[in-house]
Amino acid sequence: MFRDEDGCMLTSAAWKREGGMHADMDKANAFYNTMTLAKDCCFQSVKLESDRNKLIRLVNGDEEVPGN
Repeated sequence: MFRDEDGCMLTSAAWKREGGMHADMDKANAFYNTMTLAKDCCFQSVKLESDRNKLIRLVNGDEEVPGN
């Protein structure tokens, strides 16, 4: 869900996934879909939140992507 600085909802979305992946992969996929939605909506500034610290470190470039 995206909200403006006053807390009013701008847009939201849900994605259906088949089967279960690893929890970290599910969160990463949701993060990617959310960033894509923000881009598609032409949002200029967004603040993303996650309960996965490792994902936040990867997105911020503070940690190496495994296998690279």
